[in-house]
Order: sequence, then C-alpha cells, then structure tokens
Amino acid sequence: MGAAVGILSLMLSASASAGVITWGAPQDTSGPSDVSTNGTLHESLNLTSDGAVPGTTTVNGVTFTWDNTIMGLTGGTGLLAGSTTGDADYDALLDSLDHGACDGCPWTIQVGGGLLASGSDYEIQLWYTDNRGFADSFTQIYDDGNGNTVTLDSNNNGLGQFVLGTFTADDTTQNLAISGGLPPGEPHLNAFQVRFLSGTPLVPGDANGDEFVTEADLRILLDNYFVTDPKPGIAQGNFDLNDTVDENDYLFWETEFLAGGGILEDIAGFNVPEPSSLVLLTMAGLAFLPHRRRRS
Repeated sequence: MGAAVGILSLMLSASASAGVITWGAPQDTSGPSDVSTNGTLHESLNLTSDGAVPGTTTVNGVTFTWDNTIMGLTGGTGLLAGSTTGDADYDALLDSLDHGACDGCPWTIQVGGGLLASGSDYEIQLWYTDNRGFADSFTQIYDDGNGNTVTLDSNNNGLGQFVLGTFTADDTTQNLAISGGLPPGEPHLNAFQVRFLSGTPLVPGDANGDEFVTEADLRILLDNYFVTDPKPGIAQGNFDLNDTVDENDYLFWETEFLAGGGILEDIAGFNVPEPSSLVLLTMAGLAFLPHRRRRS
C-alpha cells in the first residue's frame, strides 16, 4: 500500500466506527508464534508511555511501531516483571503498556489508521500483560462498541493473554472501547495489530474512491487546500488526517502517484510546483490521465 501508510498508521481518525467484532477465545501468551500472520499486515502498534522504548520491534515477522499517542495517559515499562517468553523481541513487545486517562471507565480508541476499507474483512489481535505483584488478578474488557466483549487476564501463564477477532469494516476506522475489569482501574493495552483478510483495501492517496491515484485526486486536494471547517477527511484530500489539507497532503499524494507510475510532467504539460506554491496551481490547467495503474 505504499510507504505513506506508515504515516497514517500513527494517527487517529475523527470518525467513530463501530463494526461488529467476533472475538475468539482468550489465549495464554507463550511465544513468538502467538503473533498472527494471517492475511496481510495493515497496522501494528506497541503502546508505551514515552521515549523509553522508541523505535520498532519485530516478532514472528511482524514489525510493531512504538506509540505513545493513543491511550492518553502515562503508562509504564517492566510489565513482565522478570518473566520471559524466551524471545527478546516478544519480551520487548509485552514489557510496556499505556493506559487511558480515566479510572474504571471505558477509554475508546480507533484502530485502522484511517485506512480501513468499508466492506472489507480484517483481523484484530490484542495483548494484555501485567505481571507486577499488585496486578495479580487484573483483567481488561475490550468492546467493539456494540456490546461484544472479551476479557483478558493480566498474568495467566505468567505472561498474560492475547485474543484474535474478526470484523467487517464499516468506516475507515474501528472503535475499540477498553475498560479496567477487576479490580477497577485505568484501561490498559500493551499492543495490537490489524490485518487485512479479504475485500478491496483502501488505496492511499485515493480521494475519490476509484482505487486509482490520479490527477482527479489532486483536483480534490486542491479544492480543499487549507480548508479547516468542516475538518476534511480522506475524501477531501486530507491524507494524513490532521487538522487541514496542506502541503504534507500534497507530498503524500505525490508519493503514491509516482509509485503508481504517474508522471508529474504529464499534468497539463508542465511540472507540478513545489508545495509552497501549490495554492497558485489553477484547476483549469489539470489534464486527466485515466490510464494510471491501480495501486494495490
């Protein structure tokens, strides 16, 4: 799906999607083979509180990126409390967590990085580990927003638990509501991944949803250049899902356009200007080249 997916996988979508998740049975964490490789990777994050464990770690061929922006409150490290899976990378994945900024109440996050394709099927995998002494009987409840829940225990098998679920996306993100179980406490999550199983994946840089990245998508982006109210989404060319459509969104589109075989010089017979002068690009001059290959 292109390198630009990495940018979006770190950002939350403004939409509130609540597709139905069919949860499997909780499983005791044991070793790297726990990490699913079904389908293709869409998003994978290891949640942490700060820069104590920055970067990435790869377990069973799946690379997880450390993130401290989703849960909203300082978490911690040392969750394994000396236990080990026998694999240093898997230990690193489980040894930190982050938690929501509330006590005994649900904390809702959106997974999917704003790039889920409505109608497509995905797998979600969650991990919860907390072997610290006071967490002996801690549990966490994970809810799809429709009342379908699964409960994970903090230190079953001395390593905690994980769970797999499947859902059909109904928007570009999927809600996940997290609640502290017994005893009451802040919502916790160590890590998660989302994997694409079947359907048509959303194409990065494709604002009009035709599954190609072309000049038509650039037209949409420029129509919304620096529009802030209402907050634009992917359909308005806001490909990085921040506050507005700006130069970064043009660079995102350009990366995917070129990766799909597009040639900037073919647009109206001249070079597309640098991002700082994008606002000067008139829509009347854009030529449309529908033969651009589909992005996969």
